[in-house]
Amino acid sequence: SELNRWLEGLITLAHQGSITRVVLGNEAADLDSMASAVAFARLLVEMAGPGERSTIPVINIPREDFVLRTEAVWLFQEARLNAAKLVFLDDIDLDRLHAGGRLGLVLVDHNRLPAAREAWGPAVEEILDHHQDEGQHAQAKRTVAPVGSTATLVTERFLQQAPGLLEKPLATLLLGTILLDTVNLDPAAKRVTPRDEQAAGRLLAVTGADRQALFD
Repeated sequence: SELNRWLEGLITLAHQGSITRVVLGNEAADLDSMASAVAFARLLVEMAGPGERSTIPVINIPREDFVLRTEAVWLFQEARLNAAKLVFLDDIDLDRLHAGGRLGLVLVDHNRLPAAREAWGPAVEEILDHHQDEGQHAQAKRTVAPVGSTATLVTERFLQQAPGLLEKPLATLLLGTILLDTVNLDPAAKRVTPRDEQAAGRLLAVTGADRQALFD
């Protein structure tokens, strides 16, 4: 797919060391962080004007740890996305990029850099998150809302800006993430909001997925 072709070029971009916008999930690197980073980076790439810097999603764990994230391994396969082509923390030298003034950061699924990375604070340009806003990185454009999943916020941005880009692989990735985060949209779990339901509904229409089967 076109999406996999894009993924295949990411490591090369990561190694070039030019001015780069990095979309980064939180340190737990759960499914929401991974899926949101990949999908939001894809949207930013598609919406970029000619000559804009490259945008790369970076998975916030070493490459060898990915196999431990079994739900992510499964969902990337289900979405037919080649996870081996993702850029992991040990594939890119973010400290060097930042030291050279070449790093722009987009934080997804968290809104505050951990203490060990506070130095990167001025590089944060945008935040997309569903946790309580800790009020850091005031310069950043922010979308922080109490929904069940950051993937819901990413889906909303696609629907606002480029609904045609929500092809089946990306839609499957986002849908599976929302279902996992909201326990299959179950009100009893007290995680789901009307925005999650709406986003999931749109994604179900794109993917034609069996919601219960995908969640299971």
